[in-house]
Amino acid sequence: MRFALGQLESGADIRANLAAIDRFTAEAARDGAALVAFPEYATYEKKKVDATFPAVAEPLDGPVCRELADIARRHRIALVAGVVETSEEPGRAYNTLVAFGPDGGRLAYYRKIHLFDAQGFGESTFIKPGPSTAPVVFECGEWGSG
Repeated sequence: MRFALGQLESGADIRANLAAIDRFTAEAARDGAALVAFPEYATYEKKKVDATFPAVAEPLDGPVCRELADIARRHRIALVAGVVETSEEPGRAYNTLVAFGPDGGRLAYYRKIHLFDAQGFGESTFIKPGPSTAPVVFECGEWGSG
């Protein structure tokens, strides 16, 4: 299986980040990749985690994930990207990686467990750690959880 890593400089403009993800995904698909993976916070990022993160957070069936699913479907490629997901705790969100198959269906998601609180980056103030330490696996093409 051929896969691609999409390195990008995300910012606070979600639409611009999604457009960049779309461009990188299209290129990866043209180059024959079956999966493209983007980093955490690919859809929303700032130099410091602040109150805007929970303010822009969305559920996994919200507009950002629907757009990621559409990108995967349009380019017929599996896609993994970091999103800011709503949590049940007011004022805190999840730092989540979500995977979509080439049909746009959600394959899996992972809520970051170990948050980064160093060098002025206080992630845990506005981000809630994921509740599970179980590994997250999904099947994609000839590679799978087996």
